[in-house]
Amino acid sequence: MVKTMRAEGHTGIVHTAAASQLGQMLVKICKADGIPLVNVVRRPAQVELLRAIGAEFVVDSSSASYEKELVAAMAASGATIAFDATGGGTLGFEIVKAMETAAVQSGAGRASDGYGSSTFKKLYICKNPVAAA
Repeated sequence: MVKTMRAEGHTGIVHTAAASQLGQMLVKICKADGIPLVNVVRRPAQVELLRAIGAEFVVDSSSASYEKELVAAMAASGATIAFDATGGGTLGFEIVKAMETAAVQSGAGRASDGYGSSTFKKLYICKNPVAAA
């Protein structure tokens, strides 16, 4: 994920299923490398777990203020690449929408035609083939 982020010119990452073992490793790697990382989780206990290991941006999708918190995390982190490990539903759309909202609010990459921003954003949907079988 970090190599892909760098290769594509992004400066921050968003990922889902962040409380998983892989997610926890990514928190540690990004913290050590100074990479802003937005972690999206499903429960308050997962927020506590990630904060305990040093995660700065953790958003709980079960929170009543989830969308507002997600936009704030995007604005603060500058993340423009996302990896959705859940691979379904509306989460990927919500993440890209939050990226765009943050970009428009900050005035960064404002499109000359008045329609949104010109900030490049990318979403990878990572679907587990074993779970799908």
